[in-house]
Amino acid sequence: MWNPANTAQPSVELPVEILKTSYLGFVDDTKQLVVASQSHGLQVWKLADKTVRTLYAGDGNKMQGTTDLVTEAAGHGHLLATGHGTGTIRLWDLAAGTELAHATRHTARVSSLSLARDSTRLLSADADGVIFVWPLAESK
Repeated sequence: MWNPANTAQPSVELPVEILKTSYLGFVDDTKQLVVASQSHGLQVWKLADKTVRTLYAGDGNKMQGTTDLVTEAAGHGHLLATGHGTGTIRLWDLAAGTELAHATRHTARVSSLSLARDSTRLLSADADGVIFVWPLAESK
């Protein structure tokens, strides 16, 4: 457990300044880190060797910001689901670095996602309180 009183250094420091981060989370039991930001878009970092794969680019931190900023993500194994400010849900294959599917059913910003451990269902909720259950069996 992390002790805030301990002055030890972090185990990994990413070698880049990431501006306006909107999501940060682990995938694959802490082997990969998902970072979503206005400046760098959606990136997946392999922590062992600090390599990065960009799934889609950000806007370089332009004043107007991105129109499809990732607001939430959930992942297990090779699948990653992202929820966006536009209400869009995207499903990604992390191994290939490709988008498998996308849908826009929410009319507000996606505020929460949960991917089932067996990757057969995805739960999504938006800022207005609307919740959807998505079957993913066809996406495997």
